[in-house]
Amino acid sequence: MHASPIKSVKQSIKHKSIMSIWGKLIGGVLGFFTLGPIGMIIGIYIGHNFDKGLHNITPMSAEQQALIQASFFSATFVLMGRLAKADGRVSESEIHHAEQIMAYLRLNNTMRQQAIGYFNLGKGDNDNWRSELEQFAKLTQTRRELRQMMLEMLIQASFADGDIHPTERQVLLEVGRAFNYQPLVIERLIMMVRAQQSFHSGRQQHAHGGAESRADQLAQAYQVLDVKPEASLPEVKKAYRKLMAQHHPDKLVAKGLPPEMIKVATEKTQEIKAAYETIVAARKST
Repeated sequence: MHASPIKSVKQSIKHKSIMSIWGKLIGGVLGFFTLGPIGMIIGIYIGHNFDKGLHNITPMSAEQQALIQASFFSATFVLMGRLAKADGRVSESEIHHAEQIMAYLRLNNTMRQQAIGYFNLGKGDNDNWRSELEQFAKLTQTRRELRQMMLEMLIQASFADGDIHPTERQVLLEVGRAFNYQPLVIERLIMMVRAQQSFHSGRQQHAHGGAESRADQLAQAYQVLDVKPEASLPEVKKAYRKLMAQHHPDKLVAKGLPPEMIKVATEKTQEIKAAYETIVAARKST
């Protein structure tokens, strides 16, 4: 009989905890015999960093990846349902937004029905959404990129009916706490997502002969990259590379992003790249 995915994850964690002490032990012993007590302290510190690096490069099993992908999928739609109901009622625009996401992801009929079930679970009068959040948080303790990707998707969903309601913001802050994000970081992400939406809308309007000014597009581009207009070009490039690394589709899928959601990550990298190119073009023209 095959072990369940959850049992396999627990066994993997137990194995990692045993493996993660060898660097400290060896470093401490060598340091003690080389430099005495002080050397032992230095050796333990060096060994700890070695163990930490070893932990980070330990490959993820197929079962672990499948479990994280399933949790990302379920938690995303459960939390979207919770956000939709946070202000007391689920608006037509919020339902439409959820349906748009399902259509955009090209979910097959089975997965679409699952997504609807998770959304309805989240908007129910219970705390099931918290257990989904806790499970995903436990599974992604070393996968910050996945956490940020989910947060950005949830923030985008919060804008479905125009602006973020105070009760929706409280849900986002609770999700942030589960992910070890400070409230200030959540607020910055909200600003970035709002800018991404405006930047994307402005590009579409411009492509169809819209009248949005280049100044507005440039201001939004800086917000997309989370840099100030007075930032140097190397600072802009650093922010651009950081965001591209965080949202790279292949990297996110390797860390557990469901393949169905790769389109969302791809679109985000395209917007980040377009924002960077907008800033570089503006700098060259001045």
